[in-house]
Amino acid sequence: MIKLNRFDESPLDPDYVDQFIEQSSSCTFSIGNHIRIPTQSGVYVFSDFSRTLYVGKSDDLHKRYAQHSDGSHNQGLRYRLQRPIGDVRFHYMPIEEGMDNFERALIRVLNPLCNTIRYSGM
Repeated sequence: MIKLNRFDESPLDPDYVDQFIEQSSSCTFSIGNHIRIPTQSGVYVFSDFSRTLYVGKSDDLHKRYAQHSDGSHNQGLRYRLQRPIGDVRFHYMPIEEGMDNFERALIRVLNPLCNTIRYSGM
């Protein structure tokens, strides 16, 4: 599990997005790929060919992947997962600390289509 630092100093830093891109794993979002997802805590991102769809965090990435497979709690994301435009990717990064700040930074910088909560300050 990756332990990132500096979260409390600057959760808005776009370098966190670069860290996520460099250190995250990803797979095509499909039922069979759930076995690839660890049972660790972390942050995750759904994207399609055109943009970021959703940013989230979970204490158990494997369980959250399965929950989204069964029908996401987020109506906009559920619609996009059921009617995808091209492949939908699930990017994830296990982390131990700083999930809240890291998730906020990703939401601010990536401006995901389906997140209902927005954070300002960039």
